[in-house]
Amino acid sequence: MDETGLSEAAEVLEDAEAIEPFQVSFLSWIIESLPGPLLLLLLLSGVMCFIVALILVRRGEGPFAAAALVLIVNVPVFIGVFAGMYGSLSALRAVALSVGTPKPSEVVAIVVAVLLGPLLGILLALPGYAVAASGAYLRAIRSDAERNDARFN
Repeated sequence: MDETGLSEAAEVLEDAEAIEPFQVSFLSWIIESLPGPLLLLLLLSGVMCFIVALILVRRGEGPFAAAALVLIVNVPVFIGVFAGMYGSLSALRAVALSVGTPKPSEVVAIVVAVLLGPLLGILLALPGYAVAASGAYLRAIRSDAERNDARFN
């Protein structure tokens, strides 16, 4: 390699070192990675899951209260899995229609689209699970106390 080629390579290396890494917040990354309607649906399902689980724990009586609780708590996870599948299909379609070899950033975008929906679904279902578990625990304690009272009276 001649001297001009070495000096050009050194300039490119200096320019690459001068560029700072691109920083983006986690929230804006989530908003950009998921389509708006799916993100809104995930958020609403998480809030709905928490509220309905709270209502079922407070007022739910009978054998079907536990079954309804199990069904409701999993709704954000199901929507998250759907968002992941939708994201993977749309990203893979975009790669298939692109001309040439996909860049590594495009491949990472596919992985993000696949994993972000289920991750958000699980995170949004956690408060509903906490309400359901604490409600089941309190209900078990209350029924044990009622059985003990009935036995001693």
